[in-house]
Amino acid sequence: MIASMRGRLGALQSSQIEKYMDNMQDAISIASESRSEIADVDFAAESSEFARQQLLMQASVSVLQQSMQMKQLLLSLLQG
Repeated sequence: MIASMRGRLGALQSSQIEKYMDNMQDAISIASESRSEIADVDFAAESSEFARQQLLMQASVSVLQQSMQMKQLLLSLLQG
């Protein structure tokens, strides 16, 4: 009788431990997926900011070039 009770108790504890381990594995998987999604969002945000900065730089260079061309045109008109 005691052996039978020990067997049932052992089976119950084993079952509970397996459920606990499954739950922990699920939690680890969810945390890993969340970390991956956060990294993806961070990368996307940084890529977007980099593209924005490049566009601003290109626009600034273009405006500067146009300004210099206008100065040279004005200078050539004044000299000619």
